[in-house]
Amino acid sequence: MNPPVVGLTGATGFLGTALTAALTRRGARVVALRLGPLPKLDRPTIEALLAGAGPFDRLINCAADKRPRDARAWFVNAELPGILAALAGPGRLIHVSTANVDHPDQGDPYTESKRAGERGLAAGGATVLRPGLIWSWSGQGDGALFARYLDLPLPWHPMLSPGNRYRPVLVGDLAEAIAELALSDRPPEIVRILGDRACSLFDLFADYAAGRRRRALPLALGWLGRLPGALTRPMTRHERLIQLLPLDRTRSGPVPGIRSAARELVLPFPPAPRGA
Repeated sequence: MNPPVVGLTGATGFLGTALTAALTRRGARVVALRLGPLPKLDRPTIEALLAGAGPFDRLINCAADKRPRDARAWFVNAELPGILAALAGPGRLIHVSTANVDHPDQGDPYTESKRAGERGLAAGGATVLRPGLIWSWSGQGDGALFARYLDLPLPWHPMLSPGNRYRPVLVGDLAEAIAELALSDRPPEIVRILGDRACSLFDLFADYAAGRRRRALPLALGWLGRLPGALTRPMTRHERLIQLLPLDRTRSGPVPGIRSAARELVLPFPPAPRGA
């Protein structure tokens, strides 16, 4: 029996790398569909990319671009999902979105572009996954924020909104869950994927520091943390995004053109292991 062939956008990214490994362990053959080298992004270019790399048993879209108000980022987040769904065929696309799309009070550019991406999917024609904060204790992804803080030679470390609470998911566990869904016969659905712990930024930072056997005291800066300077430098794109995801500031409700999550997949989120 031939192994299933899975086309994957975003294969070299944070989630895509873990997902490639999870799919490969299950015997799938993963074909990376790289968007970065393409000189421009439009439908004919994507059609040519898939035609040259396919056919696929399943297509997974992990591509995402968090640059605010950037034309290429808008195409990746808002237009690409619908194009991939049409080219893959009914029920053959898995699209990784964000848990924020079904919270009407989240109006940042990234969330709006991801909402537009979901609106572009044919009704019922694709599986949509809405993960929460995607985490790694290895200093990648959202964990990189705390890795930078711990590198500062200080007994305390500046933090913005340290009381905000999240339900993060470990990137490896999320990848395993997506791989299981991709290689199953489940019909198209919407799945909200969250961790089983509600953690504040204080909690995450304390676990992160303890896992590295470091003593560190987070210091809440509030609005002062947005001022430039040696210790309170301007926030990066990543740090601006992390402020927009807390449970405290999100309220589920109807969003025009967006279907509510049909089910919720809860993954374990353990504290950082010692020496992580």
